[in-house]
Amino acid sequence: MATTDIPLEYDACVIGAGVAGLNAVHSATCYLGPSDRMALIDVRDGPGGMWRDTYDFVRLHQPHPMFTVGDIPWRRKFPPEYLASRSEVQEQFEHCLTELADRVPLDTRFGHRYLSHEEHADHVTVTFERIEDGARLELRTKRLIKAISYDVHPSQPLAFTSDRVRSLTPHDLTGEPGTDDTPVVIVGGGKTAMDTAHHLIKRFPGRDVRMVIGDGVIFLNRDLIYPVGRRRWTRGTLPAACFLLLAGAYDGTDPAVPIDRLRKWGGLAINEHPRQFQFGNISPAEVDVILQGVSSVTEDRLVDVVDDGDGAALQLRDGPLVPVPAGTWIVNCTGYIFRSGAGPVEPYVSVGGKVLSINGTSTVIFLGSFAGYFLTHLMFRGLLDKVPLYQIPLDHLARDAKENVGAAGSSQAVLNQLLLLKALPLKVFQDCRLDYNQWYPLPRQLPVLARQMINSRRYQAQCREALDELGRRTGLDIGPLAHVVARSAASPVGEPV
Repeated sequence: MATTDIPLEYDACVIGAGVAGLNAVHSATCYLGPSDRMALIDVRDGPGGMWRDTYDFVRLHQPHPMFTVGDIPWRRKFPPEYLASRSEVQEQFEHCLTELADRVPLDTRFGHRYLSHEEHADHVTVTFERIEDGARLELRTKRLIKAISYDVHPSQPLAFTSDRVRSLTPHDLTGEPGTDDTPVVIVGGGKTAMDTAHHLIKRFPGRDVRMVIGDGVIFLNRDLIYPVGRRRWTRGTLPAACFLLLAGAYDGTDPAVPIDRLRKWGGLAINEHPRQFQFGNISPAEVDVILQGVSSVTEDRLVDVVDDGDGAALQLRDGPLVPVPAGTWIVNCTGYIFRSGAGPVEPYVSVGGKVLSINGTSTVIFLGSFAGYFLTHLMFRGLLDKVPLYQIPLDHLARDAKENVGAAGSSQAVLNQLLLLKALPLKVFQDCRLDYNQWYPLPRQLPVLARQMINSRRYQAQCREALDELGRRTGLDIGPLAHVVARSAASPVGEPV
């Protein structure tokens, strides 16, 4: 349909109302006043992003207070260590949107799809469409923030040669596998697979649940990262210290070294030699439930399911055929965050500096919530294209050398946090309830912060060397964007806090 001629003028526009987009809105409200206008556009029918359509039994894998928007506390009161459910997270996002709308005039356009944008000397033109009737609209904005992050949507069932098995996703597990006693095979080894295995084992005790986990994934030990109660004063390892541990063990060549160090520290996995780390958390109790409840854990990749006699067989990449009964359920728990079909790289900041893009092809902070919060502060302070942050095409790295994602992301997190500490006022960090280190009392936080600042030059040099080496080995464009390097050299940024 033709573009409507409704003139829409805004001081800022955010695409995406998930945790990244809402945090971008929050940071923008720190600079906009009651006479400024802001637009928020999302394809879904309300705020929350992936939390509106993810699987029903998902829960946060970290304590809920740090999963919010900016400085907005949780409205509902739970014990601090509580792992909120999907509906509870969604309710919190609704609350946060209401709070944000009270801070600045906010025009929400849910049920609208972003189509394109064009950057001009003094504004950005954004074209989007109303899904209900396909009507196209345009708006003009001084700043555009595309907070799509990893663009997470429900996964699809895997397709197989054999039609003797039943293929589904975690979203379909509400009732179907409970109708019979045939085996359930979970494909994947990340958080979604762990959630699914734990859910099935607890809901259907004694059920034949099997897992095909690829190389296996190591998780942070939640009990060590987030000790409960008074133990926060004397025990536990701050998340910042964990990332320093991982970054210190990585030189850009062998990701097995930091993973081995994480395992010795207390990282958890359901196989002996996991090869991937994806920033997830799990507890020893959850691991025990899974290991005691599953029938088998296969370290291989599922290629296909083929007919085999009267039943079927799993065709693995490296191993022999594994027979399964006809009617077996195959649950796809792969590719929820990182997809194999990564698109072209979209730089996180445009050459003109008026477009911020939070995405998986030019990632500056691997967590979208933090990216939305901190990068928007940089944008409104005129620093987004002047601070030489290291970007990684994380989707492409996951496609080409996935075992490096965790180590590279840890090195990037240490490096870029030090650059942000130099560029932004301390109050920006103090007002960030997302900070996992705030789980601990201030006396526990200060030594780690002091260690970062005292050793800042050494940490930055080591992380740069590791990431540069990874870029050389993989052929991926890892490092600061060229136009940012040029402007950072001309305009030195800030003083250390």
